[in-house]
Amino acid sequence: MREANTEETLEQIARERARAGAGELHVPGDVRHLDDGQLATLEAAFRAWAEKPRRADVRASRARIVLLFLVLRYTGARLGETLALSMDDFAPGCESVRLGTGDGAREVGLPGFVAEELSRARETGALSDAALAGAAPFAFDPGHLRRKFYERAEEAGLPRELCNPTVLRRSRGIELLRRNLPLQMVQRVLGHSTPSLAAGYVEIADEDVERAMRFALGRERRRTSARNAFFGRIASVTPGDIQAEVRLDCLGGHAITCMVTNGSVKRMGLVPEKFVTAEVKAPWVMLATGDDPPDTSAPNRLHGTVRRITQGRFTSEIMVRLADDTDVCAVITEDSRAALNLSTGDPAWVFFTENAVILNLG
Repeated sequence: MREANTEETLEQIARERARAGAGELHVPGDVRHLDDGQLATLEAAFRAWAEKPRRADVRASRARIVLLFLVLRYTGARLGETLALSMDDFAPGCESVRLGTGDGAREVGLPGFVAEELSRARETGALSDAALAGAAPFAFDPGHLRRKFYERAEEAGLPRELCNPTVLRRSRGIELLRRNLPLQMVQRVLGHSTPSLAAGYVEIADEDVERAMRFALGRERRRTSARNAFFGRIASVTPGDIQAEVRLDCLGGHAITCMVTNGSVKRMGLVPEKFVTAEVKAPWVMLATGDDPPDTSAPNRLHGTVRRITQGRFTSEIMVRLADDTDVCAVITEDSRAALNLSTGDPAWVFFTENAVILNLG
């Protein structure tokens, strides 16, 4: 039976999620992909392999393959697109790379740690002019690369059929969907060109795709922060005498309401359909237990499950995971935590006022 290609697979998953609501994204069991843990294991196997040789030229060659793997892993690029790259296709700081040609050409962002590795390699390492002697950075034989994937799969204890550039590309698409990027944005990043989605593409500006990717990349390998961030599209802006009410439809299915001054609305260009980030500091987040909504006038009420409790002498940090896998952090007094009698796994509500929300265009 023919396995659906990446584009068909992502559309199927997105449709199923839409029918099921904004809960956890479900990937059918017959779809070949690597989960987060397997992706990390494969990456570690490539890095360990690159460190083994004593000869400098062999180490440099393997380092280039590791960098190629990272580009494939974090952009979802086709193997042919990556093999054809020149160093001119990377931004000055390697924070993004230009992929594809013609209608499939696009600029795709890279996580900060990957950008740093590429920059170091370009300046003094395996991608420097001296090391490459004018050659394209990733001009490897495709068959050779596939064998290296299979060898690393064996070393990592992963199924051979799951470790190849095609599965890596599909896995990146699924990963971005899990980070709540809309299907149209994911397909734009991957360079898909489904005719049925052409109208959807028109509704999303390039700057919105770039901003969404920056948000998703910022969450990758990010340590716990005192701020909670929700990315989404402005649904409405209702001006008042001094402040305006801004309602935001988040990618995870949540609705966030905030108040900003009329001057900020004008200065930031806040209009319906624009993508922004809503941030809430942890001390401004309040908690309630149970499944029933709390009796409060705060418009922002989100239900989830207590994931982690970190107790301190005077305050405690409570991490609540929402249905879309978003973590919301609240910092409350230790007395309040004791009064709530919270435990890991308990249902809980996080809520905050409209004045606790800070809008950011980044």
